[in-house]
Amino acid sequence: MRLNLLWEYRQCFKTDLKRKIRSTSCLKFFTNHENHCSLAQRIGSKKSFWSGKYYLNNISKKEKEIQSFLQILEPQAVAQAKQIDQKISRGENITALGGIPAAIKDNINIQGLETTCASKILKGHQAVYNATVIEKLNQNDSVYIGKTNLDEFAMGSSTENSAFQKTK
Repeated sequence: MRLNLLWEYRQCFKTDLKRKIRSTSCLKFFTNHENHCSLAQRIGSKKSFWSGKYYLNNISKKEKEIQSFLQILEPQAVAQAKQIDQKISRGENITALGGIPAAIKDNINIQGLETTCASKILKGHQAVYNATVIEKLNQNDSVYIGKTNLDEFAMGSSTENSAFQKTK
């Protein structure tokens, strides 16, 4: 059983590394099994599923062209990934979202971070509480990599009406 899981795990990510993308086949693979971290624990991995530098490097390379992020949360993301690595190394169970990167729309409050709803009216507004979705993501060990652009106050779907930039 262990060797079979190891082989499937490696095959899934070998494909992703060749394409350098996050494929849905791996997501389906992990949802069909218990969860990715318990699988990683069963095959002896001591690292978080999320390789922070890979995603953050891709964002830094392509962000000037795409303009999808209003804030990139590199220090927070790295700290969250390290916490998950520590849980895994201690043998603790983590949830199915543990270490999975998430980009949060800028109309969702994350305590202590600026939330502008892509409007200059709210520029400088610091969220004083976490939105319910953030609380649930925190409970499930998710990693936020940034706050993304949207139409001002989420009044649209194309980002044409963002006060800061148009996502391409």
